[in-house]
Amino acid sequence: MKKYFQKDSVYKWEWLAVIALILFFTSIYIYADIEETSAKGITLWSCLTEGKLASFYSYPYPGVANSYIPDGVKGAAYDFFMYILFGIYNFPMWLWEKATGYSAFMFWPARIYIKGILWVFEAISCVFLYKIALVCGIDKKNAKWGILIFLSSGLFIYPEVVTGGYDIISVAFTLMGIYGFLTKKDVCFWGAFVMAIASKLFAFWIFVPLLLLREKRIRYLLLRGIEVLSLIVIAKLFFAIGGGRGNGIIAHSNLVNGSLFPEKEAFIMVPGLPLVIVGMVVIWIFCFFYKGELSAISVIYVCAVVMSVFVLTCVINPYWIILLTPYIILLITYNLHNFYRNSVLEIILSITYVCRACIVFPMCASLNLFYYMVYPKSLESRQYSWETYGLNAVFNTLAARVGISIVNITNLFGAVFVAALIMFLYYNFPRKREQERQVDYMAVRIYTYVRVAIALAIALVPLSGYVIWWMLG
Repeated sequence: MKKYFQKDSVYKWEWLAVIALILFFTSIYIYADIEETSAKGITLWSCLTEGKLASFYSYPYPGVANSYIPDGVKGAAYDFFMYILFGIYNFPMWLWEKATGYSAFMFWPARIYIKGILWVFEAISCVFLYKIALVCGIDKKNAKWGILIFLSSGLFIYPEVVTGGYDIISVAFTLMGIYGFLTKKDVCFWGAFVMAIASKLFAFWIFVPLLLLREKRIRYLLLRGIEVLSLIVIAKLFFAIGGGRGNGIIAHSNLVNGSLFPEKEAFIMVPGLPLVIVGMVVIWIFCFFYKGELSAISVIYVCAVVMSVFVLTCVINPYWIILLTPYIILLITYNLHNFYRNSVLEIILSITYVCRACIVFPMCASLNLFYYMVYPKSLESRQYSWETYGLNAVFNTLAARVGISIVNITNLFGAVFVAALIMFLYYNFPRKREQERQVDYMAVRIYTYVRVAIALAIALVPLSGYVIWWMLG
């Protein structure tokens, strides 16, 4: 048994177990965002064939027979590049609707296909995580452990498996761009960040520090900034000139305003002061005036700090935590000899983040995620609401019984998360190694099993919330 745990490589069955967990739970949950964005991806083809592309943002998804996507829903809240990706991926669904007259959302296998776009970009993210790990000096064996650690992290399972957030698309392109930066492949660097930023503007937070580390000339900084935003700008100009109206022309403006001046729900905030800008400017100044060349792992650390500033100072949707997760995992993998300490901190981060999100964003952790994917007949008679059928109800019930304000419980989870993240960044600050530290693979395997068990518990959150609430009476 000891020999089994001390093996330094990942067993095949361990890969299969984690992948099976991901595939199974992804197949039983669906969130409204991916439904509506997929619907707009299907709508894109109708606009193209009817010559109405300029009206895309005001063109409704044509609800067809037995669709639970209501007739007339627009659901366009992102920049156009995101809908190009969803349109390409969902082209078979558009053909299905044209051929049969039935909605692509009608059948469970079709809904699984729609969610499959997440699996595609999760796989791409894993490929570039592995490549970046190798560039950072991590050997192949430990780099593979890093991928397993990523896929079994609660900070991956919650945003990707439970809520099905597709910020993983931006993450995949961002990791591709970072790999291009580290390997000095400029086409990969620029091209990937053009697509990452066009997917979600948040990738711009990562791009700017990397650009400042490499380029010090103001004129070229401005030029590169314009280049990387070109895909967004061109699309906005097209729809503005073409007479299109709707969220597409000003996509993200509400998010930007909420990020700069959060009034509630941010982990750390000062009324009237945009802490995210303060933090980012400090990082930008450091990167601009740094004259040497940072090591690869130091670059990853900078990315971790950047996204930590974003996560801690902005009001973020719960699935945006995936924007930080890859850098946490890369630092854990690089310091695999300290896996005990780092895994404990990562477990604390996962649990406190998910518990807080269940209270603040109950729609992302309740039974409706299961109901709208599977449509079990045994549940059809129930009246669903976010607050009643999730862990939010559990925490509210417990708070009432012990006489503690639910606000205080939320703040407690938030405070522990902030402390754990700061400790993680402190302990994993890149330091010069005098000699290579030995990795205790028995500890790595045992704590990975613990993390998988916690990931399974997090994956069960939408189902368990109602059960626990019912047992509490």
